[in-house]
Amino acid sequence: LTNCSQTYPSGSSNSQLSGTLNNGLLAYYPFNGNANDESGNGNDGTNNGATLTTDRNGNSNSAYNFDGNDDYIYFDGFNTQSNLTMSLWFNPATNLTVPVNQTCIATFSNWTGNPNSSGYSDFIGNATPHGYSSNNIFAYSEINAGGASVVNTNTSFNQNTWYHIVYKRDGTTKTQIVYVDGVLHDSISYSGNLNVNMTLNRLFIGGASWLPSAPWYNLLFSGTIDDVSIYDRALSNLEIYQLYSN
Repeated sequence: LTNCSQTYPSGSSNSQLSGTLNNGLLAYYPFNGNANDESGNGNDGTNNGATLTTDRNGNSNSAYNFDGNDDYIYFDGFNTQSNLTMSLWFNPATNLTVPVNQTCIATFSNWTGNPNSSGYSDFIGNATPHGYSSNNIFAYSEINAGGASVVNTNTSFNQNTWYHIVYKRDGTTKTQIVYVDGVLHDSISYSGNLNVNMTLNRLFIGGASWLPSAPWYNLLFSGTIDDVSIYDRALSNLEIYQLYSN
């Protein structure tokens, strides 16, 4: 693993994404028959039980279904930065109108669970391992095992319905923003500095855990996830809308 992002000229199409949406791309998982990273960075996921299914456009074997019991996709060695954008499509199997303890995606950087660790974690879901929960999807970031901050969508998510969600962390302005279907829903400021020289980095899709290839089973997602893209930069509002409308 090279742990670096790609930069392409405007209008290039190394992946299914186009134009500037390829710039700063750490990983891209369109789930076209497998959990491979199509960004060119080689961050291929390891699938643990998730099954291929039909995507939101009716294409077979082009999204992954997670049963909420023991399915997840993970990658060890992932490298995130103080600037981060995570984007995905999801279709919940249950109404997310009450806290149901599910996580769509999570990253962990130098995280050991020790309150004195210098790592951080990012979640998109409606519950965290530390007990925070909501009746709608939120993005949650925890820095140095204590500096937690939450951006909330304040939106109900109905079962068997596709939604696009984006979480953006801007390390320059120290803001966190969450978008639903291309529209900004919440923005907050955070304090604390991120240590970007991380060595223990993990990505979970359909679940969450700082342990290597071992999820917290009370946080697994039930439903379908597709078109996951992760960037080492804060995308613009226009780019986020392009991800939604692409």
